This record gives sequence, structure tokens and C-alpha cells, in this order.
Amino acid sequence: IRFLSREAIPTLNPSTAVPIALATLLPAFQSAQGARVRAQSTNNLKQIGLAFHNVHSQKNHFPSDIRGKDGKPLLNWRVSILPFLEQQALFNEFHLDEPWDSTHNKALIARMPAVFSVLGSPAEPGSTFYRGFSGKGTLFDPKVPGGVKIAQITDGTSNTILVVEAKEAVPWT
Repeated sequence: IRFLSREAIPTLNPSTAVPIALATLLPAFQSAQGARVRAQSTNNLKQIGLAFHNVHSQKNHFPSDIRGKDGKPLLNWRVSILPFLEQQALFNEFHLDEPWDSTHNKALIARMPAVFSVLGSPAEPGSTFYRGFSGKGTLFDPKVPGGVKIAQITDGTSNTILVVEAKEAVPWT
């Protein structure tokens, strides 16, 4: 005589339960991780935008590149907004009359503020994906000395792109 037993619902032993549990939880984890990265990037862009408006409130123009006496750009807008991102001490360390890749200023690249970093990005240390557009009619118009004023934004600030998260990273300075 042999007894044969069958279960209506098969049980899972630990060797099969763990992979199945991981397979069902992985999409949820990836979705949560993606949402966290997007939320952090959105927060960074908001802080950068707020810094721009604070510069405009104080100086009556938006920040622009820091230029030498000959008009050539030395440091970019990210350095010029440092005091408005609670980074006055770092801003004070830059030699504003030297290019970004001078011996002194290049040493400061490694101290990039967190607001310019993107979580989980493959960028080298000191590189950022946050970039602005330069050219005629943009907020970084090189032909507008001292920076663009809010009245010069013909489409209004709510219809104008300030900074984007680009595909390629650049040195933040």
C-alpha cells in the first residue's frame, strides 16, 4: 500500500522562494530608486533657479559667466551663483581673474557642491550634467554685458528654459 498526497497549493521551499521574491520586488525597488533620483534632480534644479532669481533681486540681472578684462569667459555661471547657494567660502577661494583650468582654480573642481551632482550618475568627480544654453536670445547671451535682465526675457520666465540636465557631463567650473 502506498499513500500519495497532493497539495492544492504547492509550497515553496526557501531555495525557490527567495529568487521569486526578489523578482517580484526588483521592479518596485527600481521604480522607487528612479523616483528618488528624479526628485533629487528636481530639487537641485529648483535650488539653482532660486539662486538665479536671488542674484537678479540683488544685482538687477541674472548671473553670467565671469569674464576677464578682454571679455573671454574665465569661470562659468555655476561659480557666480555659489554665494546664493550658501557656498560663499568656496566662492571666495576662486581666483576670479584666472580661467577655470588655472592651477589654483582647477584644484577647486573636486569641491563641487552637491547641488550640481546627479545621484547615480556616471560622471567623473567634479563634473556636472546641469547645463545652460548660450547664444543670442538666451539667458547666457554672451553679447549682453553683465547678464540678462528679467525684462529682456520676451517669453517670460515661466516659458524660458534656464538649466537642463544634459546627456554629457562637463567640469562644473
